[in-house]
Amino acid sequence: MKRNDLLKYLFTLLFAVVMVFALEAKVFAATPGWEDLKSFDGITKRTKVYTELDVTGDKKKDTIKVVYTPKGDMSDPDFVDGEIKILVNGKRVFKEARYGSPQWAIRLIWLKNGKVIFYISSTVGSGDNGEAGLYQYQSGKLRQLYDLDKFTDGAGGDADGYTIQKVTGNKIVIERSTQFHLTGMLYYNMTLVYKNGKLKLASNQMKTTGRFSQSIATGNGNGWTAAYTMKVYNKAGSKKVAFKIKKGSKIEFKKVIYKNNKFYFQIRELSGKKRTGYIQNPKASKYPFYFEECVFVG
Repeated sequence: MKRNDLLKYLFTLLFAVVMVFALEAKVFAATPGWEDLKSFDGITKRTKVYTELDVTGDKKKDTIKVVYTPKGDMSDPDFVDGEIKILVNGKRVFKEARYGSPQWAIRLIWLKNGKVIFYISSTVGSGDNGEAGLYQYQSGKLRQLYDLDKFTDGAGGDADGYTIQKVTGNKIVIERSTQFHLTGMLYYNMTLVYKNGKLKLASNQMKTTGRFSQSIATGNGNGWTAAYTMKVYNKAGSKKVAFKIKKGSKIEFKKVIYKNNKFYFQIRELSGKKRTGYIQNPKASKYPFYFEECVFVG
């Protein structure tokens, strides 16, 4: 073979190898996103199979299988018990049983770095006793990276809700609803970033979206009427009073702040001087509620 022909052959071979790796990289480094596998509940067994992701990290697509099995009394969905199993390539990696009409939600999240995160949440009855966490496949099991439910433990009522808003790069943006002692149900965006095998808060300051989900036309959904005169501080955690909001005055909640395992709120007056300050989430709610618009469910 002549030298020029040999060079052409080697170049063609190299190009083919590069293209193979490029195509493989394209498959397993897809645009960050998520897939909702919907809910698993009721008196009928349900199975969902998903085959588009590399969960184990071997550059091959894996078979993810979610199996919901009702247990106990099958005559009424309000009294059925249930069990959920998640299998990867036929091997069980997660199992959970709950009692009293449980419901599970499973979502698959893939990041820019190719990592796959499992969002698993469950409630019982009419949405009570919620549990939610983010998991990753490690050593043949799903290991919890972030306990979403524990994050707001003790902050208010048990009615947390979670909606994935977007996945960009290695970040997951979740709109949360939490029944804080101060506000009742309040919605805000929480961003988690994956780094060095862990999920952490991207910022301890989380922008609110109002009394309703941002997916709903809210109108004045972030206007709140004070039921009491309350002190407002100059910083989160500070003891220095900046001003007071009087009973009947209107404010908006701008941010939820998580600092030293405590929750604070950045508020702004909607009239008058339109001052901005901070209020700590109290240790308990009271009635009448702190704001006329407070709603507690469950």
